[in-house]
Amino acid sequence: MKQTLLLASFLALGTWAQAQNSAFSIKPALPQTGQEITITYNPAGTALADASSITALAYLYDGNKPKVQEIQLYKKNNGWEGWFTPAAGIDGALLQFRADENNENNGGYGYSVLVHNAKKQPVADALHGLAAAYIEWGTVVGITHDPKKGLQLLDQEVSQYPHQARAIINTKLNGLAAAYQGEEKRQQIAAELEAFTQLKGLSGKELRMLAQFYQVIGNTEKASDYTSRAKVMDPKVGTENERLAAFNQEKNADARIAMGLVFLKDFPIHTEVPSVVASMATLYAKKQKWTEFENLLKQYPSANMYEIYTSAAWALYETGQNAQKAKELAWKGYQLALKEVNEPSGAKDNLLTSADWRTKREYALGEVADVCGAIMLKEGDKATATKYLAKAYESTRGLNPGINERYAQVLAASPNKAEAQKTIEAIVASGNGTSRVKQSLKQLFVSLGNSETGFDAYWSKVEAPARDKMKTALQKSSL
Repeated sequence: MKQTLLLASFLALGTWAQAQNSAFSIKPALPQTGQEITITYNPAGTALADASSITALAYLYDGNKPKVQEIQLYKKNNGWEGWFTPAAGIDGALLQFRADENNENNGGYGYSVLVHNAKKQPVADALHGLAAAYIEWGTVVGITHDPKKGLQLLDQEVSQYPHQARAIINTKLNGLAAAYQGEEKRQQIAAELEAFTQLKGLSGKELRMLAQFYQVIGNTEKASDYTSRAKVMDPKVGTENERLAAFNQEKNADARIAMGLVFLKDFPIHTEVPSVVASMATLYAKKQKWTEFENLLKQYPSANMYEIYTSAAWALYETGQNAQKAKELAWKGYQLALKEVNEPSGAKDNLLTSADWRTKREYALGEVADVCGAIMLKEGDKATATKYLAKAYESTRGLNPGINERYAQVLAASPNKAEAQKTIEAIVASGNGTSRVKQSLKQLFVSLGNSETGFDAYWSKVEAPARDKMKTALQKSSL
């Protein structure tokens, strides 16, 4: 009888994710590694109900490490169908569905698929990976941050696989830190840490984790103790971390630069090299040491180097210093950002689709173009400024209110008033305008020969789509 109840519990656990919503189902219901899984999705009643094409975004995970896979769906009867096969090492997947710019993800919780073993039980790490989505990485892709739900899943994981207590500890500690506050948070984390310290053969990585979370709950004595023990076990990593911490805490600019140069020489492939370089370059820029600035970036290039140039240009723009240098830096940043759009030098994030990655790079280009436009506008070159700001508006897809504001200002003063009016109206209708966008539209409205007294009625009509959009969003959020 006990074995029967245990099996029933495992079966219920295994099908929990697949039965979350009648809009979604899979076959087989308890898929195993290497089996093709058929997805059936019916978007009736969702934002995707009238979509002509739907893609499933499957975040396949190995433990708490996810990687997105795009699955094209095909129309079948009243719904859509697609297929994917979990490879060896994949423990499960969390899915959401996309059509154009709209996503549908089961009210923020996604549609989950757990990989099963031959005994029809979720494999080890299946629930751990799902918990990690709700605790750690899900918000990046629009999944609800629900650490308490994640903690429940982790408890189920350990109940099924007691040996997993060690593997899931970091995710659990992150969940406790997010789910609780004050004294309850301290007690919950302290209890987990104390239990974990009793395990044998703690690695350097585990010792550093203990130090980190003892620091989180304010136990600096134990944090220091475990940091020291970790350094003894893994002196290279310990030295790197100490040197990096000292660099980040140093307030004197010259001393910080000196420390950074030594760090780069000693640890040239450390993951934090780009951030160290960015910090040092910013200090060189503040000191107007442009030769050192350029030499540093030439020696340690990175995919986001355009941000460093743009930041330096913006600082000069805001202070009114060296306008020519500001233009030069901004132009260099623009060229680098443009190159990243067309020939990316960095690696794609595992959570981004190829299309989203390109959109992200284009958005970054738009932000750089906005800086270029602002600088040229300040210099009185309105024609060049308008070209840059048009590129900024296009590349950010009209989603950045600050960029829209600056672009609307130059459009309102442009000779092509009909086209300017059309664009500013689109900004307002999208809901991505500002009070200054409204002022620019009013200026344009009056310049076209209209009475100022008629602007309020005109504005109400132009703004109507944005109000309707906001009303719909509020209604959805209250459900």
